[in-house]
This record gives sequence, structure tokens and C-alpha cells, in this order.
Amino acid sequence: MSDPDYAPVENPEVFTVGPHTLAALNNAGLVNLSNMQAVLDAFEPKLEELAFLRPEVLAFAKLMEHALRRKDSQYGGNSWQKFTLPEEIAPHAQDRIERVWHLVKQARRERQMGNEIAEQMHIDDAASEAVHAANFAMMIADIAGALRPKERSG
Repeated sequence: MSDPDYAPVENPEVFTVGPHTLAALNNAGLVNLSNMQAVLDAFEPKLEELAFLRPEVLAFAKLMEHALRRKDSQYGGNSWQKFTLPEEIAPHAQDRIERVWHLVKQARRERQMGNEIAEQMHIDDAASEAVHAANFAMMIADIAGALRPKERSG
């Protein structure tokens, strides 16, 4: 029996509910929606920014976030921020890029030999490694200060 108004996510402590369930929880006094509009207003500009992203960029960003969250329990959230120099993380990014290149070459060899299953496995692995490489690239950009909000001048 599934509730269409309830959507579980990977983390069992986090879930989303639809408007009917939310209203029922509010009416039962289990949640307080009095400041909901303020919360929504705070996120509105951020959601507007997402509309300008290409679907592929947003999908890849979701994969990056998913990979980071899988490691949060092991390393803690934003663990890369303990580093102060980009070169402390750069070797990890380089290793991942080299893995991507190696897997792409393996996929090409499998395609040349007519082994479509092995080719697809290597392509899937390369895509996964590309997500990790991108996360390391993001960490480098963050440590370098490139992700900080820009100061607005007068």
C-alpha cells in the first residue's frame, strides 16, 4: 500500500510529503506552518536560478551531490574545507581523471572486439569516476575561493 503523498528518499530520516499530508499535519498540530511562506520566500531566488541551468548540468550536479552525501558519514560534510591549498586535493582529481581516461580506452577496445556488455560496463564506470573527478574539481574551486559569493559594489 503506497501513499502517493509520501516520497521516501535514501536517508530514512528525511522524507517529503505532499500538500495534503502537510495540511493534515499542520491541522493536527504536528508541524507549524505559520512561517512556511517566509521559508519559501527565502528559497524562491535559489529556485529561480535553477531554471537557467541546462537539464544535463542539473542532472550531473545531482549525481555529484549524491556521491558527496554517500561519503558524509565517512568523512563528514564539506570535509574538503579543512584543506587550505588546492594542491592538497589536486592529486585526487588527477587520479580520478586518469581512471576516466583508462575506462574510456577500455570501453573503446571492448567495442572494437564486439563486446557490447563489457563496453557498457566500462562506460558506466567512467561516468561514475567522472562524477568523483568533478567533485574533486569543485573542492579545488571551493578551496581556491571561486565559489564564494561575489561582493557587490555600490
